[in-house]
Amino acid sequence: MELFVRSILVVFFSNIDLSNRIEVAASLNKYTGNLFNGESAILPIPEDAPHEIPRIILDNKEKIFGCVVSPKRLEFSFKQKEDENRKLEEVQEDFLNQLSNIAKAAKTELKAKVERLGIIVRLVMFPDENPADFLIRKFLTQGMIVDPRELHLDFLHRFDLGDFKVNRWHRFRCFSPEAEEALEKPKALLIDTDINTVPEIKYDFGAEQTPAFCSQVFTFVKSDLESLFVREV
Repeated sequence: MELFVRSILVVFFSNIDLSNRIEVAASLNKYTGNLFNGESAILPIPEDAPHEIPRIILDNKEKIFGCVVSPKRLEFSFKQKEDENRKLEEVQEDFLNQLSNIAKAAKTELKAKVERLGIIVRLVMFPDENPADFLIRKFLTQGMIVDPRELHLDFLHRFDLGDFKVNRWHRFRCFSPEAEEALEKPKALLIDTDINTVPEIKYDFGAEQTPAFCSQVFTFVKSDLESLFVREV
């Protein structure tokens, strides 16, 4: 079983003061060593606009790292280049280093109290068999679903991960790469693992805790998926 990373998203849930948006953008860029050197946008959105609408959008020239800021959340993301297949362990060190810088900026410059964290790791695998057949064989009763072109499977668990109570969503779906979407059968399995601290509990993540928690999530995701896919069901 080989899993290749497609994207990583970390969401800081916090009340963020955006009264000086230019200064917020500058602080994030300063702490990351001018990581966001691509096209950026500071949007002139009224203060009373819905909180979900981003006010700041930062990007880097390679379109690999990005940051989006709204009044209730800060999102830091990584996107794999289309022509590369790298495993999570090959990209996580660089990602965690930059995440650490973002966390320091959030605590030091933005004075943000990060009450929750959410991490979504998107991976892809290319099973030897049709991915829908693979999901049926692994997780569903044989004969109940016959010859589907696509199959989506989602499930949620709640448990303790270290010192934190978390929700863990697994979302599996069959897909074909963009250049091959006209194929009669999908050829890959897209796997989203979404781990977030539960909304009922308000934490106060420090700058060091954020990358440490994310690293713990990465370790868990790899072992969790291995246990799901290696065992016969």
